[in-house]
Amino acid sequence: MAAEKAAAANQQLLDSSGKIVAPGAQSQAPAQADASLMDILNELRAMRAEMKEDISNVKKDVDTHTAELKSVGERQTNLETENVILRQKIAHLEDQSRVNNLIVGGVPETPGPETWETTEKKVRESLVTTLQMDQGTVDQLSIDRAQRLGRRVGNNTRVIKVSFSTNKDKMAVLRKARTVKPEAPYFREDFSPSVLDARSKLKPGLLAARGRNQQAFLAHDKLIVQNGENKNVYKYDLDRKEVRAVSHTYEDNIQWPTATPEPQADANHR
Repeated sequence: MAAEKAAAANQQLLDSSGKIVAPGAQSQAPAQADASLMDILNELRAMRAEMKEDISNVKKDVDTHTAELKSVGERQTNLETENVILRQKIAHLEDQSRVNNLIVGGVPETPGPETWETTEKKVRESLVTTLQMDQGTVDQLSIDRAQRLGRRVGNNTRVIKVSFSTNKDKMAVLRKARTVKPEAPYFREDFSPSVLDARSKLKPGLLAARGRNQQAFLAHDKLIVQNGENKNVYKYDLDRKEVRAVSHTYEDNIQWPTATPEPQADANHR
């Protein structure tokens, strides 16, 4: 019996690997393991708290950058809007500066240099011979300047820009030209490049409507198509690069193919 007790005592002094350990060491091992686990848990908790803080900071940075990007986007939108308004104002001012002008094409050009006086004299002669205006009425027209546009190349006949002192005189000539409708010389309004571009984009719709025997005409930068009392008005949006309906009261089935820009100062184009 004593031998069995001794064997049990010796067995308790062996560790898991069979080595002899001092009395009391086995009771210290669990405590050390618990302490190690607590250290690990504390480190994990600290890492978790640090990660939460990092994530929170990242979210704050993202929110800040998102707000900044939104602000930049809003400023860009505002600048684009201001740019459109500014271009529209410039186009309007340019149109106003041309309001008393007419473009006259097809008037023979003198070989060599041609003075403004000579050009004006030719224009007045054309008003009498082509538009059949009374000589006395033509003499009363107040013309500030009549000049050829562009540089002369070979035998090309340049168009003439006629600047009248009053819009009344200009409209008197234009109304007569619209009544007589001469082939040459021809008379048209002096439109700005943006208006000429818009009219060139609207011209296919004009031809299409007239091809279906609809009443259609260009008024400045708009196309008007009429069918009895119904009227559709189209305008070319220079910013969106597309034709849009300003007002649409009936279906006219107009297709809008790509148009070739209308030349500004070519005597062979009207």
